[in-house]
Amino acid sequence: MDVDTVHDNMVNKVATTPACGLTMLVVPGKPEESILWHRVKPLEDGETPCAPKMPAGSDGLSAEQAQLVYDWILSGAPK
Repeated sequence: MDVDTVHDNMVNKVATTPACGLTMLVVPGKPEESILWHRVKPLEDGETPCAPKMPAGSDGLSAEQAQLVYDWILSGAPK
């Protein structure tokens, strides 16, 4: 699967399984409303995740990697 296909399958798409009280995978400009953000952001001490973390088996991405995802969504999730 190429990058454009992955982008098209995530941005402004309803999730098959809602999580964290949200239904959209990626909402351009709104990381806090995007399931992807909640799945990759690192867990804070004592936090219980509202969705399975990505990558699988982790506590989310590193703070630096997660910031890249946050900034990408905040900037409108461009291709």
